Amino acid sequence: RGILGVIDGEKPKGVESDGDAADRKALLRQFGYKF
Repeated sequence: RGILGVIDGEKPKGVESDGDAADRKALLRQFGYKF
């Protein structure tokens, strides 16, 4: 399993809204991922 946009390094295209992107980044920060 992977989180869309993280494995390949590309931004998700037409899949998530701005709110979804914020939720995804918040989740990744919980794992210690740095932006």
